[in-house]
Amino acid sequence: MLRMPRRRECLKAILLVWLCAVWLAGCARLPFGRPKPPEKAVRWALLSDLHVSEKVPDVVRGFDIHANLDKVVAEIIAAKPDGAIITGDLARNEGLPGDYVMLRKHLEPLMAAMPVAMALGNHDHRVNFLKQFPAHPGEAAPLKGKHVRIIESGGLRFFIMDSLMGTGGPGGIGAGLLGQEQRQWLAKELAKPDPRPVFLFFHHDPGERDGELHDTELLYKIILPCKKVKAIFYGHSHDYAFDKKDGLHLINIPAVAYNFDDKTREPMPVGWVEAKLSARGGEFTLRAVGGNVRDSAKTVSLVWR
Repeated sequence: MLRMPRRRECLKAILLVWLCAVWLAGCARLPFGRPKPPEKAVRWALLSDLHVSEKVPDVVRGFDIHANLDKVVAEIIAAKPDGAIITGDLARNEGLPGDYVMLRKHLEPLMAAMPVAMALGNHDHRVNFLKQFPAHPGEAAPLKGKHVRIIESGGLRFFIMDSLMGTGGPGGIGAGLLGQEQRQWLAKELAKPDPRPVFLFFHHDPGERDGELHDTELLYKIILPCKKVKAIFYGHSHDYAFDKKDGLHLINIPAVAYNFDDKTREPMPVGWVEAKLSARGGEFTLRAVGGNVRDSAKTVSLVWR
């Protein structure tokens, strides 16, 4: 005679299967155990492509690089956000030691007022940068040869990633690469049962062209199925633009130093973005100090997937 399982045994089996499914899902929100992310918004200043050199003055395409950065720093300090994130190309061409000495002089008032996180771009030199900036906000990722940090702010998680493949001075490398080790680390980090929204910050624009992020499709395979990843923020193109990929927001931060099309009918703005971020969405207000200033103070509102 077959013995029918007792009700208590059935319930235990069902619970065990359910817990295993939740654990394997990784990116799914847990219904209990961890609190939901708070709805209170945080404010961060977003900027990119500073291109600071040790040369003073340094005028490129009609823009005074040092003056632009000083204007932006003063505006951000006056706005009093929770912090600032710079998405790479901190130095002008090859990331010379003197470039970072000059950059630190410009950024010291900002760093004294708030946390300042910096990603690296193709015009940066990792060793020279870290010598001048040894301390950084957030938690360091256990990756050798990459500058990667995780910052927690108001129930949100910012992943400051490293797409520097090689310094792109004259005749150098302009494209970016996260690399296998960094992608594997990201996949493991996202698989943890943590429901808080995640935002990725790196320098290169995700795309298939020669000068863009070479492992974009491999990155998408990791983050598109993971709904807690809400947006990617990047620079490199000196554009200011908003796009989407299967519900994932792609946000191109404008350059501080100069644009590439100031003589065209619709030039890009030069400046920074004041971002108000929450678990539900974001509001992005352009603060232009040059180029096309027509849309300065205009706000774009987004809802996360």
